[in-house]
Amino acid sequence: MAYLNRQPGLLLKDSIVCFWAAERELTDEAPQFNLLPDAYIELVFCFGENQIWYETENEKKPLPEVFILGLQQKPLRIISKGYIRAVGIRFYAWGYAEILNRNPAGLFSAVPDMLMQRKEAIQEDFLKGNLNACWDILETDCISLLALNKQNPQNILQKAFGLLRLPDSPVKVQELAKACGVSTRHLLRLFNEHIGTSPKAFSKNIRFQKARDAIFENPDQSLTELAYECGYSDQSHFIRDFYFFYGKKPKAFVEEMRMLRQSLINSEMIRNA
Repeated sequence: MAYLNRQPGLLLKDSIVCFWAAERELTDEAPQFNLLPDAYIELVFCFGENQIWYETENEKKPLPEVFILGLQQKPLRIISKGYIRAVGIRFYAWGYAEILNRNPAGLFSAVPDMLMQRKEAIQEDFLKGNLNACWDILETDCISLLALNKQNPQNILQKAFGLLRLPDSPVKVQELAKACGVSTRHLLRLFNEHIGTSPKAFSKNIRFQKARDAIFENPDQSLTELAYECGYSDQSHFIRDFYFFYGKKPKAFVEEMRMLRQSLINSEMIRNA
């Protein structure tokens, strides 16, 4: 297993993208990988055969076994040896606030006690290969938390998120607020309290994620056309944002995705041989 996911039930479909599980082996030759920024917030249970570290531009620290990963501004490097196994919840930004009722300020945030207490059960079910049992635990707890935190203004944030995903999304915060039917001050407060960032910063995450996913699906497409499709006004802004989030220019990412896709194709051919 490399990566698997399950869609949430009806009660959570507007708040959660998916429940997921992943497994990866790190070796002496390849002891690390990068988690790239996107527009989602993740709750992660992470188990390694050896100590797992995370590294940003300024620090290297042990990775918690259970954590909330907020909106990233830079790639997060994961370093270890042996197998790393993880189970998680991918939240829409507004959905995280709605269910967990807290601000994901900073890169890592504390996990509610209800979910923290599930660590041993989730690890046990994961090692047995019973992923649905892991996801059932998390889904049941999220439904319970959702019932406790119904006061959050999900509909406004959801509408703002939908508008920001459009290629011709409002450029100015004032325009976005007007489209959502609230004042600029109120919208800024909602973003700060429930997502931990501003609409402008969040829109950059969305554009980068869209560009990154599109390149992975088709690394041979025109980067100029892709920039405009993702809402960039010109190629220079596209390159600047890509370098900001990824630390490299888009062409470097294209080459890496070509190599990755070829590696996946080769692995599939070997598996089916």
